[in-house]
Amino acid sequence: MKNNSFRKFLYAIAIFASYLTSCTNKSATDNDNNDKVEQQEENIVAISFSSKATVYTIGDTINIALKYDTTKVLTSVELYVDNVKIHVSDSRISSFAINTDKLMVGAHSFSCKIKKNNEYIDVDNIDFTLLSDITPKEGDYKIKKVIPHEIRAYTQGLIIENGKLYEGTGMYGESVLKEVNLKTGETIRDIGIAQEYFGEGITIVGNKIVQLTWRTNIGFVYEKSTFKKIREFSYSTEGWGLTFDGKNLIMSDGSENLFYMDTVNYSVLRKIQVYDNHTAITKLNELEYVDGYIYANIYTTNFIVKIDPQTGKVVERWDMPDLLTESDKMPETDVLNGIAYNKDTKHFLITGKYWPKMFDMILK
Repeated sequence: MKNNSFRKFLYAIAIFASYLTSCTNKSATDNDNNDKVEQQEENIVAISFSSKATVYTIGDTINIALKYDTTKVLTSVELYVDNVKIHVSDSRISSFAINTDKLMVGAHSFSCKIKKNNEYIDVDNIDFTLLSDITPKEGDYKIKKVIPHEIRAYTQGLIIENGKLYEGTGMYGESVLKEVNLKTGETIRDIGIAQEYFGEGITIVGNKIVQLTWRTNIGFVYEKSTFKKIREFSYSTEGWGLTFDGKNLIMSDGSENLFYMDTVNYSVLRKIQVYDNHTAITKLNELEYVDGYIYANIYTTNFIVKIDPQTGKVVERWDMPDLLTESDKMPETDVLNGIAYNKDTKHFLITGKYWPKMFDMILK
């Protein structure tokens, strides 16, 4: 009897505690909801596209509509594109037109910031995308000669300097940096990298060779003359292609983005996005900088594109589906990849992953 009474007493306490917890939680929830309502009531401006579209073409005028809570007091309205201030007014602006002529292709953001007494009290953002206003030219090419290529080379980077050919290859446990005889395709010297690294693009900066790796966020720097590794550096994205424009490194990561990097500390300085007149051009892979333009393989395709780095627009492209004959192809033969430019001959050298041949050609 005593035990039953004690159990009932404990049960009553548990019920009462549960009631108190429920009330406390309800009160906290009510307070949270009240805070959200109050926060929503503080919203002053809402912006939208007048046409309801979010994708435009360079040269289009983008009309923005701005609506306000007229009961709220404000002292100024600031308009931004990509965090760059483009307009300021001390009164409400009901509409605004963005001129896209000077913008680059790709994703952009428009924002409106509301100020009261020199303090920002509200902000609203909308995103839009700009396509190229030009249709890429369909380029042609002429093969001048064919050079043997090491079929076991999973080509990731290719570059010619002063008549010497350098190649970086991939695959775990097989990745190397090597110098190749430009006439015979034979390896002159090479150096492997640790098995945990998958080699990617290479380029030359002065007396150094810079090499990326795929998913380990580590790059290597070598003395060009000895292949002695002199340092490592890190980056936050995947490493794909790499080139040098005479001032900065330019790196691809498999997306539509190209990253400009400092050659001393290897920090990212800026990026550009690559688009044609229809879509973003992703899978940008091996890169080569030639006469103010960036040439890029499109991974898993037979396309090479020519990119204007001032705008991000694709200005020309080449389709090369038939470089290898059926008799050239082995079971391991993979996709086209590898672009090198010979300044002496003004020719391009094109090859692929596990290809038996390199093609000396003129792009036109």
